[in-house]
Order: sequence, then C-alpha cells, then structure tokens
Amino acid sequence: MMENIVYVLDSGSDFEREQLDKLNLQYPVEFIPLNIHIGDEVYLDGVNINKKEFYEKMAQSEELPKTSQPSPQMFFDMYKKLIDEGKQVVNLTLSSGVSGTYQSALIAKDMLEDAEKEHVHLVDTQQLSVTILLLLKKLDTLLTEGKSLNEAIGWLEDNKHKGTMFGLLDTLENLKKGGRISSAQAMIGGLLNIKPLVEIKDGKVESLGKARGRKKGQQLLADSIGSIDHYTSDSIFIAHNFATLDDAKQELSQILDVNAFEQVFYYTLGSTIGTHAGPNTLGIALMKK
Repeated sequence: MMENIVYVLDSGSDFEREQLDKLNLQYPVEFIPLNIHIGDEVYLDGVNINKKEFYEKMAQSEELPKTSQPSPQMFFDMYKKLIDEGKQVVNLTLSSGVSGTYQSALIAKDMLEDAEKEHVHLVDTQQLSVTILLLLKKLDTLLTEGKSLNEAIGWLEDNKHKGTMFGLLDTLENLKKGGRISSAQAMIGGLLNIKPLVEIKDGKVESLGKARGRKKGQQLLADSIGSIDHYTSDSIFIAHNFATLDDAKQELSQILDVNAFEQVFYYTLGSTIGTHAGPNTLGIALMKK
C-alpha cells in the first residue's frame, strides 16, 4: 500500500472534517473552500462560515446566496505544499457542469513544473455533494485492497457516472428566490403542498416529478430509487438539512431500509445544493451496480 497519497476535496463535496474518522479512510484529506456570497459579504465555505450559520444567513436574506469557485492560486498553493512534502495528490472536484472549480484546479496543475504535474491526479467527478464522498470511499477501498493509484483512478473514471443522488425538497420558496419558478407558481405550489423530487447524475439536476404532500413525496422517492438490489451494498451517503439528525433518520426510514447497507453516512447538506433546495431537504446518494 502506498503511503504518500493525500486526497484533496472542495467544499462542494459537503465534506466535514469532524466526520473524517467515521469515513475510515487510509489516507488523509485536505480541503479547498468555495466562496459563498451573501449580500455584500463573501465567506470561505467551511472556514469562516459553517453550515448552520449558512442556513441562518440564507433564511434572513431576501436574495439567495451564490457560490463561486476557488481561485487557481488556492489549488496551486495546496499542490505545491503537498508535492514538496513528497505526496501524490488525488483531487476529486465538484462537477464541471455546475461549477468552475475543476477549471481552477486544472489551471493550477498547468502552473506547475512538468515534473511536478505527474504528482497531481485530477478527477472531474461529474457529481455534487456527498456523491463525491461516495466515490472517494470507493477509491480508498480499491487502494486499500492493493490496487495501484493509476488502476484505482482508472476505475473511478470508468465508473463515476454510476453515482447518483435522489433528492426530496420540502418547499418551492428557494426555487422562486433563485428565479427558477415564478412567484405565482411558488404560491400555487405552496397551497397545493407540492414537494419536488430531483435526481442528480452526470453533474446535472433532473426533475423526477412532484408530489402533493410529504407522504406522497416519500413514496415517489422510494419508487424512483426502486429496488436497492440495483445498487452496491457497501455504503450509502445521506445529505440533509433537517433540524436534527433524528428527523432525517425518521424521514429516511419511510423510504428505504438502510440496514441493507454495510455503512451509512450522514452529512448536512452544504451551500452548493442547499441554496436552491431550501430547508428540510433529503438527499440519498447511491452507486449503481
């Protein structure tokens, strides 16, 4: 097993340092924050604003927060530091389809000397949120089992499209604020208690339909996921922004049996999706067989 690998993630993965031990990875993780713009203020995601503070500020703001990619210099500085320490850098980025984060990382790699570039392995995951962590866990398992770094990354590139996240939203308010639907549509949706359902795959958000009421939304989500036999059983990642973890677990229990999976990981949904989804959103990340 190689001993000189370091993973680099950005905050679009919803990575939480305090959860690192639970992931039980063989190699360490470094973190690059996206920028969060709320009004006239700019924050570094996960550095000088945490997820709880983000949602508090979002609730108080008439306009939706916006995110922007880290600068190439931020990636370059991280790469240089790790390369100088003799590390192999494996950088899994937020999907290039929704963010310029991958492009910033690519520019940073191009800024390196030719010999240094060989130490940076850059992967556009084509995923969002904890689906990136699901891919990271798969990659780490392959390395632990004795695959070479190139073999493991090759597998990841070939299979990253199998990662998917299903999401059940509770409100249309944030979609209205973001200009994705009209105020009239949001008002009618609120009166009808509409719960939108989405799937995030290949770096894009696709609508799977709408349900009237939470119970019907849960059923629609369960139907959309289908048989859990279609997914790998080693791990499932849950991203939510309920008031408590118990609330999220209760919601999840109405949709599928998590006991069918060897490991279940719970994370708070971050700014990249949380901005548009709004409160009381449940996201379920799975890997198709």
